[in-house]
Amino acid sequence: MPTPPPRYTGCFLCREPDVTGLAPAEQAAVRRHYARTPMLGPYTISCDVTAWSSEFSAIVGAAIDYYQANRRFLQGEVYNVLTQRSLCDNSLASCPDSWDAVEFVDPDVGDARVFVFRNEADEDTQAIILQGLVPAQQYEVIGVDQGSFGSYTGTSLMTTGIEVKLDYETSSEILEIE
Repeated sequence: MPTPPPRYTGCFLCREPDVTGLAPAEQAAVRRHYARTPMLGPYTISCDVTAWSSEFSAIVGAAIDYYQANRRFLQGEVYNVLTQRSLCDNSLASCPDSWDAVEFVDPDVGDARVFVFRNEADEDTQAIILQGLVPAQQYEVIGVDQGSFGSYTGTSLMTTGIEVKLDYETSSEILEIE
């Protein structure tokens, strides 16, 4: 069974990201990205959390709550739905200039969660083509941050996919497919 890329499964929080000079919306996007990357492996914090800002503490708290509420998905089927560039040149070095998307499907229900990371990619929009869904089933796609993306068939999501727009580098979204 596939696993998420090593850049995420071996990830842990050790510091708050430096968001100095960024606009408030971009600060929040970068902080969410940092709080979400450990969600694909054991969620580990290795630092003095009392040094975090109240904003980052709240975002990490929300990420941990989401992780706990959606743990069943993280134990389901795993699909690396974008070409993973995290193993550049057959090494474990990350390639931050590309998007990553990892899909987790609960095989008992057929619903999914898709973790989408823009990283430092120049493009602000990426088509995410899903896998492992029921072709004839109708799915609602909801972004945790962006809200409703609409209703699609499994066939549509697995052939055409869904366009995700992330305005900032080092930002992320979680798609709930139900």
